[in-house]
Amino acid sequence: MTAIRYSAATCQTDLQNPLERRDMRAMFALTFEALGPDESLRERMVEFTTSMRADLAAAPRRGVADGSVRDGIDPDLTAVLIASTLQGLAYEWLLQPDAVDLDRAYAALGDLLRDHLAPA
Repeated sequence: MTAIRYSAATCQTDLQNPLERRDMRAMFALTFEALGPDESLRERMVEFTTSMRADLAAAPRRGVADGSVRDGIDPDLTAVLIASTLQGLAYEWLLQPDAVDLDRAYAALGDLLRDHLAPA
């Protein structure tokens, strides 16, 4: 869970920094551009997202092993859900910062993850 909390906190902190927001906007532009015909860009973005999901999957995998996360969790699926949610929140906030309360959104995400991952 620590890696997941760290990822969410890092994303939230990054969005408060104007230079990081610029970089994140560029990352989203590249992400969407990677859906086009440029195969080398697609491969680089696949590597990036694969690495991010692997890092996120490591936390619930360790948690299952040490008993802090319930058995039956699919760490890889959990990582996809977390990465998608973090990216979606960042995108929504960059698009409409006045309409998205990041602090509340990240707190709610933390609550959802705790409820979903907690041992029975």
